[in-house]
Amino acid sequence: MAQKLYESLKFSDNSQQIWLLVVLPSAEFSAPIECELSVVSLADTGPYAGLSYVWGNAANRVPIRVNGSEVYITVNLASALRHIRLRSEEKILWVDALCIHQDDLEEKSGQVSMMGDIYGSAEKVIVWLGEATLSTNAAFACFGMVDEPPPELWDSGLVGEKILKQVGERVVDGVFDVFARDWFTRMWVVQEVERAQSIVFKCGQMGMWPKDISSAAYFWNDLSETKTGYERRFKETNPRTYSFLQSLVWGGIESCSLYHLVQVHCYRRCSRPEDKIYALMGLARDAGSYGVADYTKSCKEVYTEFATAVIENTSSLDIIKAAGLGLSTEGRNLALPSWVPNWTTGRSSENFFGFAPQATLGMEAQFRVEGRHSLHARGLVFDTISYVVSIPPVDSRTETSWQDVLKSCQTGKYHGGISKLQALFRVLLFNYDTDAASQFRLTAGRANFSLHLQDFLKELGSSVSGYDTVDSRPVERFLGWLGEERNGRCDAEILGPYFGVNCTMDEWGGLLRTRVHRWRTRNSCLLGTSGRDLLETDGGWMGHAHPGARKGDLTCLVFGCPVPMILREVGSHFVIVGPAYVLGIMQAEEVLGLKMKMGLLEERDSTGPEGFVHECYRR
Repeated sequence: MAQKLYESLKFSDNSQQIWLLVVLPSAEFSAPIECELSVVSLADTGPYAGLSYVWGNAANRVPIRVNGSEVYITVNLASALRHIRLRSEEKILWVDALCIHQDDLEEKSGQVSMMGDIYGSAEKVIVWLGEATLSTNAAFACFGMVDEPPPELWDSGLVGEKILKQVGERVVDGVFDVFARDWFTRMWVVQEVERAQSIVFKCGQMGMWPKDISSAAYFWNDLSETKTGYERRFKETNPRTYSFLQSLVWGGIESCSLYHLVQVHCYRRCSRPEDKIYALMGLARDAGSYGVADYTKSCKEVYTEFATAVIENTSSLDIIKAAGLGLSTEGRNLALPSWVPNWTTGRSSENFFGFAPQATLGMEAQFRVEGRHSLHARGLVFDTISYVVSIPPVDSRTETSWQDVLKSCQTGKYHGGISKLQALFRVLLFNYDTDAASQFRLTAGRANFSLHLQDFLKELGSSVSGYDTVDSRPVERFLGWLGEERNGRCDAEILGPYFGVNCTMDEWGGLLRTRVHRWRTRNSCLLGTSGRDLLETDGGWMGHAHPGARKGDLTCLVFGCPVPMILREVGSHFVIVGPAYVLGIMQAEEVLGLKMKMGLLEERDSTGPEGFVHECYRR
């Protein structure tokens, strides 16, 4: 029936035509939904609203009538139309499920390419979050009236508790319910709201403006950092929601490249893997460099052509840091070349590092792409991996595993003269100072270094009894893990040889931070390394990478890629295992001298049908 409906509403030769859905009025909320679909020119539509929603379970459908014909739509869309329908006036909408012929791939490709303009031309965009509950109604009713916290409380960790006193637990339940809705995780919604002239969020019959829902997100984000019992619920939602909503309030995305947008939003879900790219084309400043959406192509073709275009458009190999066999076992059936990122995994290399690495000193990429699968590039083989072990998560089951990791670094020195244990500490925190205003790297002897060490030891010390229990004597636990006795030594005497600190835990008490700072150390660093593999090379370099690296793999610096890459020799060519963090070369500290010695390095050629590195120098 849907096929006949769209055949009766063919577009003319004007490629800028769209379908609009007219929802007919009804005084009865439960009355059957009746609509009319019509062809209009995008340049002359009159006022209409764009609907931003999630389809829901595609197998669970209900009938509505469109132009007199029965059409089946998902239950969630039917609920949205029923709640938006007016009592006595028509409501004109653009709804993707009905205003795009989903079964005509060629026509769908053309309409998808216009979606940015369609939502940008709408009088407003209605965000449908789903049906209401008592708690979501309480949250929506409340947040337009909550006082904005004074600036002196921002980043203090007290905002959530201050607002909680005003609103009560039911509102808290409603806020967590709202931000757990599927809409916040979907890919297509980014374009739909970023291009909008005006936005209203609807949950049942209640509505909220972006500023108010952003305030609710701030409360939700802050409360999860500071209030006992909310961390687990926060993890069940999407931690990126707050920054996304802030972008709507403060002006949205400005002049971003398609590659940047894909990196930022690849964690979002969509039913077709190609839409990880297509759904963002309407926002990108350089979308014209990537052609148009084409649903007749396979996902492998779309991803490979996108990676090739990024490399050629930017004259950079930055994109390969999001690629590799070790990033995930998901989506292996795509059979992508190892240098092409698999965006279906939802993992972006942007999440790996707290600063802008420059492992290759900004040396220009030297590359060529042959055929559809082979990338040839130049680089430097830095070292060979000799040891790989999983980094345990910080929880109540892993104390023994952490003991083993710490004891493996109990003796010996690292490059630069620091202890191996201090090197391990830096590796686990990406050597990143989350509190430094201008200097990202941790600096021994500075107060922030001691504070991060305190956070690190307390997090490990609290793992046995859970996150909310803070071990007041983490040095004692640290000694226990290493099998040492205090023997009258003060904290500085114990920790100094390992970490280079010169103050006691009691003295740290004068520097104690609010719980929110400890939460940031945990989430920006410790949780960033959890689940990754700890690496050590023949030359004693330490780092970590996603699971997949193994003994004998090579740590390499590929010219034009800012981070070290792990490569594996397979026959006559290399495959990419993935990016790595290696302490001491992320800012080219060790490579500074090598750049001047390039003429002394041995050149080697390696090619193959799925090849990666064409010419790779040995240290």
